[in-house]
Amino acid sequence: MQTICTLISILVLTAGAGQEADAPVCYVGPDRTSNSDYLNGYHDGQMRPAVGTHNYQILRANRTHPEWSDGLGWTYNHAPMLAYVNGQFYCQYLTNPFGEHIPPGVTMLTRSRDGRHWTRPQVLFPIYMTSNPDASIQYHFMHQRMGFYLAPNGRFLTMGFYGPPYGDGIGRVVRQIYPDDSLGPIYFIRVNDNWTGQVLYPPYKDSPDKGFVEACEAFLADPVRRIQWWEEDRFCKDKDEFYRVPWIEQGDEKVPGKAFCFFTRHDGVIVGFFKDRWVTTSKDGGLSWTKPVRCDSLTYGGAKIWAQRLDNGDYALVYNPTDSAARHPLCVATSQDGIHFDGLAVVHGEVPPKRFWGREKRPGPQYVRGIVEGNGNPPGQDLWVVYSVNKEDIWISRIPVPISRQVTGPVEDDFTSMQTGGPIVGWNIYCPQWCPIDIVEFPSGSEKSMRLMDYDPYDYAKAVRVFQKADRSKLQFKLFIQAAGLLDIEVLGAKGQRLVQIRIDGDLALKASRSGDYRSISQLAAGRWFDFEIDCNADSREYDLILDGRALLAKEAFCISDGIPERIEFRTGPYRLADDLQKYKSGDEHKPGWDEPGADEKTTAAIYYIKDFKAIPVPKGHQSTIIDRERIRGYVDALNAAEREDRPVEDGNTVVDAVPDEKAWDWMKENIPFFECPSKVIERTYYYRWWTFRKHIRQTPEGRVITEFIRPVSHAGRYNTISCALGHHIYEGRWLRDQKILDECIRFWLRDHEGGPQPHLHKYSSWLADAVYKRFLVNDDLQFLIDLLPDLVKDYREWEKERLLPDGLFWQYDVRDGMEESISGSRILRQARPTINSYMYGNAMAIAMMAQMASMPELAEEFINKARKLKDLVQTHLWDRDAQFFKVRLADGRLSDAREAIGFIPWYFDLPDWGYEKAWQEVLDPNGFNAPFGLTTAERRHPLFRSHGTGSCEWDGAVWPFATSQTLVAMANLIRDYDQACVGPKDYLDALLTYATCQQRDGQPYVGEYLDETTGQWVKGDDPRGRHYNHSTFCDLVITGLVGLCPRSDDRLVIHPLIPDGTWDWFALDQVFYHGKTIAVLWDRTGQRYGLGKGLTVMVDGRPVARGTNLTRLEARIGP
Repeated sequence: MQTICTLISILVLTAGAGQEADAPVCYVGPDRTSNSDYLNGYHDGQMRPAVGTHNYQILRANRTHPEWSDGLGWTYNHAPMLAYVNGQFYCQYLTNPFGEHIPPGVTMLTRSRDGRHWTRPQVLFPIYMTSNPDASIQYHFMHQRMGFYLAPNGRFLTMGFYGPPYGDGIGRVVRQIYPDDSLGPIYFIRVNDNWTGQVLYPPYKDSPDKGFVEACEAFLADPVRRIQWWEEDRFCKDKDEFYRVPWIEQGDEKVPGKAFCFFTRHDGVIVGFFKDRWVTTSKDGGLSWTKPVRCDSLTYGGAKIWAQRLDNGDYALVYNPTDSAARHPLCVATSQDGIHFDGLAVVHGEVPPKRFWGREKRPGPQYVRGIVEGNGNPPGQDLWVVYSVNKEDIWISRIPVPISRQVTGPVEDDFTSMQTGGPIVGWNIYCPQWCPIDIVEFPSGSEKSMRLMDYDPYDYAKAVRVFQKADRSKLQFKLFIQAAGLLDIEVLGAKGQRLVQIRIDGDLALKASRSGDYRSISQLAAGRWFDFEIDCNADSREYDLILDGRALLAKEAFCISDGIPERIEFRTGPYRLADDLQKYKSGDEHKPGWDEPGADEKTTAAIYYIKDFKAIPVPKGHQSTIIDRERIRGYVDALNAAEREDRPVEDGNTVVDAVPDEKAWDWMKENIPFFECPSKVIERTYYYRWWTFRKHIRQTPEGRVITEFIRPVSHAGRYNTISCALGHHIYEGRWLRDQKILDECIRFWLRDHEGGPQPHLHKYSSWLADAVYKRFLVNDDLQFLIDLLPDLVKDYREWEKERLLPDGLFWQYDVRDGMEESISGSRILRQARPTINSYMYGNAMAIAMMAQMASMPELAEEFINKARKLKDLVQTHLWDRDAQFFKVRLADGRLSDAREAIGFIPWYFDLPDWGYEKAWQEVLDPNGFNAPFGLTTAERRHPLFRSHGTGSCEWDGAVWPFATSQTLVAMANLIRDYDQACVGPKDYLDALLTYATCQQRDGQPYVGEYLDETTGQWVKGDDPRGRHYNHSTFCDLVITGLVGLCPRSDDRLVIHPLIPDGTWDWFALDQVFYHGKTIAVLWDRTGQRYGLGKGLTVMVDGRPVARGTNLTRLEARIGP
């Protein structure tokens, strides 16, 4: 009831918070890296990784074996650039023999089809030599801030700059890369005005290829992309016209911006970024720019920053977020609006030893570049970036989008289902060239595993799996040793705390660390598989290590006193910190440094295989003794025995039941909350509805979807999906432990039709945004919620285009509400109905809450205002003062003369103010909606009640579970949130019991489409089309309504049962997965049934957190 007031107060308190004055962008997140300098700096800054990121080494410098590297043997490699054209990646980079700005220098080019396997680099722009007056030869080096340009005519150009970046260089060269990967001649596209020396290549206009000349001129005419040249071309005569960005003021000096990159916001504004966090914007396509502003909230020490709009509509900044000269770690922050960035996560968090000396070779991953807008787009949504490490090696990262830092739910990785040699889905991979990590066909062609190899003397392979943060976790995997070598297996906390440290050494001794000292606990052998299990208990700060079913360690203390397990790391080398020796180890051209001995030679390989990895969050008391599961299994066995299972197959055998009947119990015991009560009708119906909900989970090529009908129907869309009951599906499904089901289903509706929503999404009215937000209140997955925000905003705006009336209300046909043949409705006239207008109010409020969480106050305020306007319109235009009821406003402006169950829907979303509650007297009146077998869809006193025939899906009074579900949610809200005396807990329980009683046919559990209000018979009998009809909810009504678990966004757990005192002596709801915790709610009047004391008990992860003597509201804190 107070949602709008609460949100408005939040907005007032937070408006403008974290936004720097006049800054076009800002970082508003709480996360900051911990490392302040090179000495003892954490490579990852004690930050969480971006889940599933793969880091691959494109080039490993090698001085003595150039045939293993680039063919040159040069060891300064830096400033890579990236493009994706002709179905492959192109990467160019600078190289010098030893150090930065020490000639000679060339630009190299390498290519890759998959981003992992790269061709041997070739010289792209060769050494540039000029003669001095004394006839000596002068060599020049290269230094460019851009590399590629895909012209509008399809010509693919690559460019380089000969000379230093201070404006004193020679100029910019260009050549074409042809589709067959051959290279065109080199030309100058722009010579610096102040260069007076030799010009070795002709101007581009001399080319006989008109298409090439046209492409060059298209670039020169591009006011945005040519800004990438600004720094090297600062002394040109036309600098103010050619570059157009106001010069950056640094004290008394005006300087050009360096290393320009940009993205285009959804509103068309171009946001440009320079080195040292200077930001500018353009609203006219780059013809003019705002004065650059330094955005100090983007903490970083001076290396390049990369900005890019992602395929999912988000924005990303990739940079080194440290307040020192250190260039580690490399992180990514994301934004929904291109202004407010947060969610900082590690992309590359390693600083390997520098193997070779060289001038200005700073350690760490740095000078990151991605694919400039217009330079191609790889398949999929992943973000790809390239960078140098230690200015020595060239790397690429593949970052899954949407970018996430956490994982929810169990992890069960089947490597056999992954592509051989392809991405290792869900894993973070650090993969030097001499430490490859791959999916391989081992132990057989039909059974795959992940292989880690290491023959690098100075680096290691590292595979990390993030799993759900939980106080108790069970980690399981199989490990095969082919060739011995060090392998560290460590369980880490959010900041990289090394909680569990296990090691296999070169002699195959299995060791465990306690305070840094490793001791042997077993001896392993090569050539066989070992079963590992690590059971972690963060509460007691202990773990168990089980090998091949035998406990090697029991209650072994964690190695550090803080942190909760959330990822496991397999690493073929010892843990390392940055050290001061790595800071430069450079010397210069006059004072050489040193190379690491043996850096160019391969060592004997260590080889390990891992398969069948699982990470299961184990709630305390996971094997619950509160409810007898074998008794509950009896319901499932009976349902299976009575069922003739329909398994329709569609689209060429691509759509199948995700969980067939024979797997129903296994699925249910792992996924559903368990419930028991004295009413066997409610209890049996509860498990029947989970059993039948499971039947509607369909596996498709796009992931799992949830259907209404088991058998195909003509009015459905792809994979037999219908959007009418989508809100019901999400409300019900939010209580499953495996939330990936809903993730896939929601994405199907919003994104899986050519990257956008399904064309039949708006065939029916929907409260989709509200349901998505209400689901978040249970699973606490903020990343998923915010990722969907642009889709939901777009969906809302589409509804406004399609269904908004001039007065601000929405119109709908009754059939498009899924409520055809109603008393008030029409299939042809535009009516303002309580349904769609309540739905859109709920959607607007949900979007406002999401926008606030995404730090988008302007969007939040916009949708608050939309919700406020709809609230006023519903209360003034759809309320019948005489009938004291919300009604349909007909096309001619009159209110319908019929009270219908849709008049209760506004309370589903807490829309009405106080003062409208009298409508609920009708729900108890036999002349109103109270019938022997349920709540009718129209008032029984109306002359047209049940007058539209039978068997054609009439909504003129019969009982529809769809409507009953809506009414019961609305009733629960009314009882809890309004001071009224119309209905109470007894009325809710009575209505729920009647609803449960009706869900049977011939003595067997059954739910169909609709039923007769006086006989309880399903109107269509046992129509195969409507068997197990998934068009309503029941389990959610038990959990949130009857038991009263009230989902919230904060860490307060509220239980408010709707069971009258004296009605039941006991009930239990157990294994509810909520906010990453396992909740149990127990009522035991005598204390004899559960042995946990008299009264109401609320437990979190097996620990009582609140108690009450009667069935009233309880509140407790969930905990961190």
